[in-house]
Amino acid sequence: MIQENNHILPGSRVVVFDPRLFKNDKVTPLSVTMQPAVAVRRYGTRSKHFGIYPDLLDVQFDHDGRISRGHFTRGVKRV
Repeated sequence: MIQENNHILPGSRVVVFDPRLFKNDKVTPLSVTMQPAVAVRRYGTRSKHFGIYPDLLDVQFDHDGRISRGHFTRGVKRV
């Protein structure tokens, strides 16, 4: 789901893909892997091998409290 996410700032409630829950496409649909979280940090970075990533997000998942880093904002849904 691609959407405009200019208003996601630290403290925003979001739904984001949790890669640790993914097993395969048959067992884990998006309804399982897309989890609620809170945005912790929004930033850009430069990769030595892949260029510039101008818009990334770190989140803290509700279900386990873990901080997950480097989510593309275009793949995050604000709630």
